[in-house]
Amino acid sequence: MSERVVVGRVRRCRGLRGELVVESQSDLPGRFEQLEKLYLVTPTGEQLVTIQSVRQQSGSEVWIRLKEVRDREMAMGLRDATLEIDEAERPEPPPGEYYYDQLEGLEVVDTAGKHLGRISQVIPRGAQDLYSVDTGSGEYLVPATGTIVKKVDLETGVVVIDPPAGLLGDADAD
Repeated sequence: MSERVVVGRVRRCRGLRGELVVESQSDLPGRFEQLEKLYLVTPTGEQLVTIQSVRQQSGSEVWIRLKEVRDREMAMGLRDATLEIDEAERPEPPPGEYYYDQLEGLEVVDTAGKHLGRISQVIPRGAQDLYSVDTGSGEYLVPATGTIVKKVDLETGVVVIDPPAGLLGDADAD
């Protein structure tokens, strides 16, 4: 079985016919319009489902009708379910760009090689993303800009940063 990637999370239902309000976890515009089938994963199991219609809303919200979800009652039971695709269906990102799940868990070091923590989450924010870095004794946010993030090496699992003074609080006071 191939690995899967979460592309959305069901937040609530909308209307009487079981339309789902989904928070997109994909940074590819029109991602759901490009899909015909995906996996609906709940705590009780998973099912391959067919997308019937998609309406992009503001921000990351998407309204989706699934052929297998026939009414509001069925849809209400799907809150917090994830929508997933096989990793092989995900296109390669452009050079120098990465999917959030590729970055999460990577070790963060400074330009001298000092271990600073691990990326626990990538937070999308307008002009640039923020990397939430877990130090083991706290967390700090690193803007994902070219002036700070010097290198991302997926093969070695390391992100090299050159933080300006004060960005890491006490961590860069050594």
